Amino acid sequence: MRGPQVKTLYSLSFLNWLGRNMLVPILPLFIATLPLASSGINTMIGLIVGIAAATGTMSAIYLGRLGDRIGHRNILIVCAAAAALLYLPQSWVTAVWQLLVLQALTGIAVGGLTPSLAALLSRYTEEGQEGSVYGLDNAIVSASRTVAPLLGAALVGTVHMLGFDAFRYRSIFLFTSAFFVLSALLALWRLPVRASRIAPAQLPTQPAAPNRDHRRG
Repeated sequence: MRGPQVKTLYSLSFLNWLGRNMLVPILPLFIATLPLASSGINTMIGLIVGIAAATGTMSAIYLGRLGDRIGHRNILIVCAAAAALLYLPQSWVTAVWQLLVLQALTGIAVGGLTPSLAALLSRYTEEGQEGSVYGLDNAIVSASRTVAPLLGAALVGTVHMLGFDAFRYRSIFLFTSAFFVLSALLALWRLPVRASRIAPAQLPTQPAAPNRDHRRG
């Protein structure tokens, strides 16, 4: 494993899953405040989460193939920026259907991040180090998914303590948008435009051992 790009991709992977999972403890509470959601909140939560997951799955397939043609760095930056823009209006929705539509569109944007990160990580990984690199990446993703709900709850609690109680649940979308903005800027700044496969490290050549096979006459 060599090069600063791998460390950058680890940071992007952490931010990606952090942004996705910060909503986990807050989304049911926020949906309950919307009109027509109180009578079927469980159904609404399942529908919103399911549609976002479905659009993300479909976009991951298409955007992964598109990244092979136009570059995964480009897909990564555009998807992170699009996710940031799509999370912003969710803090001002007034109906469940609005949140449903925006979450479906957000799923499309977020779906392109995972295959792009995986492809770039493979590109910048030294041959023979794939197992350790992807193993560490999975550990980072698990850590991010663990920290994200705690961070989301802490941020919303802080907004409440500051006296903005009416906006506390809605603020989570602004925080999530900020993390995806940070992801887009980090990818734009730290990842080179042209990615090339890192070759395995070359071992120093050893001098040939002298031939000690003496023939006896």
